[in-house]
Amino acid sequence: MEQKAASQFDKWFTTLETTSLNKSYKMVVLRVLLDSGQFFADVDLFEFAKQCRVFMQSHDVMRRDLTGTNHAIDHVKAPDQEWADWWIRWPIDRWLDSQNESVWFTRSGNTFRSTIDCPDHLKPTMESLTEELVDWRLAAYVRSRRLTAMGEGVLNFEAKVTHSNGRPILFLRDTSKMPNRPVGPTLMLLPNGDQWDFKMVKVACNVAAPKDEKTNQLGRLLQEWFGPNAGLPGTDFRVLFTNQTGQWHVAPCPVDGATVGNPIEPAELESRLVVPNVPNAAKFNTHAPVFDLSVAAGEWGPEGVPKEIGWIQVTNRAVSEGMFAARVTGHSMESTIPSDSWCLFRPINPGSREGKLILVQVNKHTDPEDGGRYMIKRYHPIKRVSEDGWRHETIELQPLNSEYKSIHVTNEQADDLRVIGEFVCVIG
Repeated sequence: MEQKAASQFDKWFTTLETTSLNKSYKMVVLRVLLDSGQFFADVDLFEFAKQCRVFMQSHDVMRRDLTGTNHAIDHVKAPDQEWADWWIRWPIDRWLDSQNESVWFTRSGNTFRSTIDCPDHLKPTMESLTEELVDWRLAAYVRSRRLTAMGEGVLNFEAKVTHSNGRPILFLRDTSKMPNRPVGPTLMLLPNGDQWDFKMVKVACNVAAPKDEKTNQLGRLLQEWFGPNAGLPGTDFRVLFTNQTGQWHVAPCPVDGATVGNPIEPAELESRLVVPNVPNAAKFNTHAPVFDLSVAAGEWGPEGVPKEIGWIQVTNRAVSEGMFAARVTGHSMESTIPSDSWCLFRPINPGSREGKLILVQVNKHTDPEDGGRYMIKRYHPIKRVSEDGWRHETIELQPLNSEYKSIHVTNEQADDLRVIGEFVCVIG
């Protein structure tokens, strides 16, 4: 019974993490079920729909999901029964569909209930973990809908810092989804009072310069605000655009208490990516543990591995048990691994390591680039023929950047070298 419940829990949590959210409705259903203590109870749909309506109308961002011209009813003026009928046709019916090869809710007349077969003693745990994931999804949803009215005559929205051909640029929400944002050359006021012209197009801004100057300086500005990692895969830096009575302002979004308009320190940049903990369902699923390679005391060895310093989200590759993330500093593996990139690693399987990019712990023979204790190199064994057959003579640890030299490790020196894992990808 316990094993069956655990398998069902895993599928449910995966559904929560992967179900699409074009609107907030589906997560609101779960949030209100949890708030009202009805997650495992029979729910009267009419009364429940009224609770969901109150919840959405009391939230600044989610209330906007009920505005606009493409709605079948007037969400402000519609009678409760009309609104309940609409709510049942949309998120309630969506939760009745099969997801992740399972049907999680059922309806009988005006009664709605969960189909999750959960032993009574596990229900509090199930509800607690569900609540964590629902709040996580809703928080991400709210963050993605940032064009907000902040008061009379004030609008704001966020733009994500990304990159194109190695240069930091800004990704903007499509004008069809954010019709009030500016399009075309727009004069912006920076936090220090300087005026810059930003060229805002349909989905991006890749050109900006001080007023009356022609040379594009957007990349320089973003790196001044966020450092050299601005726009790199795995980062989540954002810029805030605000319109106050007709004048647009632009500033870096604060990171963990950083002051808007001031350069953000490296420690603050790191903390934006690495979080102290995540729900259990996210561990080795959407997130990988992070190890600090700069801490000399944290050695891999027979006793185990260093304790993780936090968790990082991986969006471009599936994560499995044993994988971990670390920040790689240095230029010897460019352009595959840019300096200061967050990288994903996995345990290296037995067998040939030829040509693989490996993370190595060294005790005596350090990377000539930065003297580091850990390094990534391409593994290449050099062999010679003897009377006993083939055998290794040296191991060559090769850089990918031709400006750096290979490191040669003899059989005698190999005892001081420990292969920690295999490079998977730069986290994006």
